Amino acid sequence: MKNDDLFGRTIESALQNWGRWALARGVQGHCASIEYRYRSKLRPDLTPTGWGDWIAYSAYIPPPPPPPVDALQALAVERMMRHLPDDHRKALKFAYVFRMPPDLICLRLAIRHEGWGRFLGDSQNMVANLLTRHTKYAIIRLQFDKPVKTETSAPVGAECV
Repeated sequence: MKNDDLFGRTIESALQNWGRWALARGVQGHCASIEYRYRSKLRPDLTPTGWGDWIAYSAYIPPPPPPPVDALQALAVERMMRHLPDDHRKALKFAYVFRMPPDLICLRLAIRHEGWGRFLGDSQNMVANLLTRHTKYAIIRLQFDKPVKTETSAPVGAECV
C-alpha cells in the first residue's frame, strides 16, 4: 500500500503530528518563578553566575518552530489507535509521543532489536490502512446519505392562469 495522501501527508508526518498533539495535551508547565532558570555553577553550560546570563546565550540560534498541529488529522489517527493490537499501539506511542530510543522500546515490548524496523513499519502500515479504509467508508457513506434531488412539478391548476 502506498502511504501517501492521508489527508495530504505521509503516514510518518501524520504520526509525528499525532505525537505532538498527544504530548501537548498533557504537558504541565512550571510555576513561572525565577528559580526554574537557575543552573548550578558546576555545570559546563557557559553561565558564569549560574542564572542563565543573556550574554552567554547571545550566539544561540533557536531551531525553527515545528509546523502547526493539525488537530483534525491527529484526532483521526487517535481514533484509529484503538483498533491496533496492544504491542503495536504501545510501540507507536513510545516512538512518537514519548520519543523513546529504539533500544528502550525493544526492551519494554520484549522485541528483538533487529526486528524493530520491521515492527515499526508494520505498525505504521496498520494505521495507514485503517485511515484509508475509514476515509473511503466515510466518503461512500456521505454519497449515499445525501437526499436525492427530484424535480418538483407545478401545483395542479398552475397552468390555467
